[in-house]
Amino acid sequence: MFRSLAKLFAKKDRLTALGRQADRRAFVRALGESDVIVIAALQTEGLDAATFTEEQLLAEIEKAAKDLSERGTFEPFVYRSGDSRCLPVFSNAHHAQTFCGEYSKERNRIFPFQTLTVRGSVLASVLPACDVVVLNPKTEDEYSLSAEDMKLLGET
Repeated sequence: MFRSLAKLFAKKDRLTALGRQADRRAFVRALGESDVIVIAALQTEGLDAATFTEEQLLAEIEKAAKDLSERGTFEPFVYRSGDSRCLPVFSNAHHAQTFCGEYSKERNRIFPFQTLTVRGSVLASVLPACDVVVLNPKTEDEYSLSAEDMKLLGET
């Protein structure tokens, strides 16, 4: 019930709302000026959700933390949707958490996701790694950037 009330009074995600308007330049400009959350490429296949032990989970967390502390650069996480390589980008931590949970459920695996907050303008440099950028995937605010959006983003 609380979730229904929260939806009723919640404001729509600003970037998603801009993405659904006609002014593509305003949307891409807002995206480039915003802080967004990206996920680092997974360094592991994750744990089987049906059989993992507490010890395995702790070892996986320690390994991910060590990797994060030693990493000087990162590759973005890209997932497949049909034939497309999708770069997930999030406007807030709640959307990132929702995606991580849904992605894990779909694969029945536990992953040690590592997130990073970056300026949206950085996305232009990682466009070659993907076919499409998806804002807030697997949430009610999901928005796939259009070909025009991707072109404008690449020009920033």
